[in-house]
Amino acid sequence: RPEPVPVRADPVPAPAEVVPPSKPSSAAAPPAGIPASLLAELQDDLAAAETRIQTAEVTLAPLIASLEQQGHTLNSDTMTAMSRMKTMLDKGRREMDAGHAAAAKESFAIARALADKVLRSVGR
Repeated sequence: RPEPVPVRADPVPAPAEVVPPSKPSSAAAPPAGIPASLLAELQDDLAAAETRIQTAEVTLAPLIASLEQQGHTLNSDTMTAMSRMKTMLDKGRREMDAGHAAAAKESFAIARALADKVLRSVGR
């Protein structure tokens, strides 16, 4: 027969007020060395690349699911382009955060071009 577990006589203290962690503000200081006007342009490039990549992913999702149901896979060139477009977007973000505006701009352009290639592969 197991021994009874003792019950605490003292009440459990009330939890302290929980303060949610602060999220990075979109109004955070601009990356070092990037003028505000160029930063705005980079943010537009980033948004355009993100939108194009999202469009490509949403467009291809049903096709990929259908191919998988049939035991097939997407063309390897298209799969590679999908992977690279995300990689270039992430690279561009890191470059922008590090203050490398020209490199970030190029990475965002490459990400958009790869997303366009993916969309062209399915006739869009």
